[in-house]
Amino acid sequence: MRTIVRLRLDIEIVGADALNGLDQPVVLAANEQGALDYQLLRRILPARLRPTTARPSRALARGRNVVVFADEPGQGRLVGEFSTIPAELANQHNVAIVPVGIAGTFKLKRILKLALRTKPKVSVRFGAPIYLRGRSIGDATAELQSRVEQLVHEGELSWWTIERRRSGSQAPSPLDTAARWRRLWDQSAPSADPSPRIWR
Repeated sequence: MRTIVRLRLDIEIVGADALNGLDQPVVLAANEQGALDYQLLRRILPARLRPTTARPSRALARGRNVVVFADEPGQGRLVGEFSTIPAELANQHNVAIVPVGIAGTFKLKRILKLALRTKPKVSVRFGAPIYLRGRSIGDATAELQSRVEQLVHEGELSWWTIERRRSGSQAPSPLDTAARWRRLWDQSAPSADPSPRIWR
């Protein structure tokens, strides 16, 4: 699966410098768009930063980064609700929360089965760390929700949108309120073929 992620995607990474100089471990808190999100995160991060989802409290105690995903987004939303788990883990182990916004992976497994002329573009955006010192779990969770929504809004570009932008076509319309079927359609729609045809 990591080979597929590496070879068949155009991966944009933004804000990775937010991880530089951070004391390890950290809690990565990301929105969930598709089945490949976890593999994508593990692919783009160096080995020392790669997170796990298994037994997060024990992993943090052993110095390993963990990732916690938001719930699946509801109708008309790009980011689902975060539980208090990221903040509770960060508070328990006195570590930072790193907001992560993932865009472009919605139904990606299905899209990769299509005959595409270009690689689908996905975006992974890291935000500044959130610290819980002197803050409540609720306040930290609310800030996390807001931060990830901002990151996703900045990076929500479908494959078809990217192709239209590359070809100089009309500017894309916002996807904030797009239904799930429309988002899948946008990501899988073909780009215009500029090559001359051999038939009339």
